Amino acid sequence: MKSRNLYSNFTVCNDIISAVGNNEVIQIKYNHKSIHNASSLNKFIGLYTKGYGQSIFFPQNSGEITEVSEGVANVLFYLPIVGDYQAELVCAPPAERARVKSDLTIKKSFQVELSTQTFTDKSEYSRILCHGTNFSNRWCEVKNLVYFDDNFFFLSPAIFCFPEPFIVPGPRAPPFDKINDRLVSEPIVIQFKKSNAPRQLNVQNKKSYIYGTYHNYYMLWHTVFDFILPFHRFVNFENMTESNSERQIFVKSDGVWLFFALMNCISTSPITIIGNVNKALLFPDAVIGIHKWEKDMDPARTYDDSIAFQYDFDNNSAPNFRKCILDGMRLKKDVMGRKGKPLVVIIDRKKTSRNIGNQKEIEDHVKQTCHFCEVESVNLEDVTVQYQVELISRANVLIGLHGSGLTNCMWMMPYNKKTPTHLIEFLPYRYHCRPWYETAANVSRVKYHSVMNKKSELDPGDHKKCWTVPNLCATLFCHDWLRDQKFSVEIDTFDEKWLPIVEELKSFKPENISN
Repeated sequence: MKSRNLYSNFTVCNDIISAVGNNEVIQIKYNHKSIHNASSLNKFIGLYTKGYGQSIFFPQNSGEITEVSEGVANVLFYLPIVGDYQAELVCAPPAERARVKSDLTIKKSFQVELSTQTFTDKSEYSRILCHGTNFSNRWCEVKNLVYFDDNFFFLSPAIFCFPEPFIVPGPRAPPFDKINDRLVSEPIVIQFKKSNAPRQLNVQNKKSYIYGTYHNYYMLWHTVFDFILPFHRFVNFENMTESNSERQIFVKSDGVWLFFALMNCISTSPITIIGNVNKALLFPDAVIGIHKWEKDMDPARTYDDSIAFQYDFDNNSAPNFRKCILDGMRLKKDVMGRKGKPLVVIIDRKKTSRNIGNQKEIEDHVKQTCHFCEVESVNLEDVTVQYQVELISRANVLIGLHGSGLTNCMWMMPYNKKTPTHLIEFLPYRYHCRPWYETAANVSRVKYHSVMNKKSELDPGDHKKCWTVPNLCATLFCHDWLRDQKFSVEIDTFDEKWLPIVEELKSFKPENISN
């Protein structure tokens, strides 16, 4: 009797007896008396399943016959997503242009359970594992991610698309992210391997992070709390094992790195705007996005809600952040005070639109009441980043008006009896809706004190309700007006917080400091 020709006789589907999934492999039992060439099964079988709510279709001839014995063939379909699958193995006459299951004339099908719980370093294809419940808080680990022609690509024998929009790579969730940074229809799935990709791929040997910037990146606060600190906390929280010299960070849009010296904390390689790279890239080991460290992550939030935005950081969020910054800048971590005295740093905003009216009086009063202290008044716009970090890393007390310069408390030593450290923030009258610098002091474990005048000499005019109705502080009508009030600090009110600190500083001994 002549053997059957699989290419002309489509009754082969009837000769498949069973199909059972075992991890990533499907074991197919068939009538070996009828099917003599098990490897040709590939031309008839495909796989249909779902992942991240999307249909995933492996067309015929996309599986790999890994083992054959009498009447049994093991077929591997390289699953694109780490996880468990409920799948359908289908058998149909060959259809070269089939893109979806409905393109096939299915003769037989089997329900199978498949699972892949690991990445495979030697694979020719991409694989992904995502965390988070939706695109606003999703972040993903990816193997063999590809980038060229201003798009990210995912290599797979399967035909599918990722959900749209897919991911927000930056530190802020919508609607407060950079919309242009979102991966909406990316990564784009293409049916190629590394070895036959449509571009010559330049392999990135370091672990690569596809991250994002935030608005107002020229301000120290946003550079730290909306770029460096979220990333630092993320890699530590997720126990990423590589060092800052073993990783590279890519972003989609500019960050104008005014505080570039601080970036060594998270990566010693320069932050790269990926669109400026004029070559195709292969990322064998990549992470897209990070966890979003914010409270009340409601997608229905409005612009008004951005005023009262709350970060989800506390005193356990980044216990090693100071060390990370100072090590990255090659600054000493165990030096405090100056000339054997406590060091008090006062931020002077000089002629900016926001400054306290009696700056000189405050400086003189601090010097008179703490005559045993070294007191330095500094305009941060006049000094280098290196200087301001080194200066304030040694400070016992940092004093200033609500503003980005107070972010420098992040390099102060954590408070204890041997190393007393304090942040004093001058707040405009009834301005209480943005406790960002209290958050910073909490993260850095520095004692926080707010000083707000007990009365105001201003005529509020139409803004009187901004004073009397607390909830209005976080509205467009009131916020900027409250924040930008001109005032002089009431010395008696300041002393309520300041004089107890002076008493504490009397016992400060720089020689008691140790790493």
